[in-house]
Amino acid sequence: KCQNVRDGTFWAAKKMKQLYKNVDEIQQIREIRVLKQLNGHPNIIFLREIIL
Repeated sequence: KCQNVRDGTFWAAKKMKQLYKNVDEIQQIREIRVLKQLNGHPNIIFLREIIL
């Protein structure tokens, strides 16, 4: 859980075990691909952004 300092909203955060060199590597992870496909579904968390 983390909080946006600008607007105070709370978000879920996940720290990956493996280190990635760029966002393109992260885009290939199955979990990320599925979350992007299901964005907008009422029962699935919203993927807001990826931070390196």
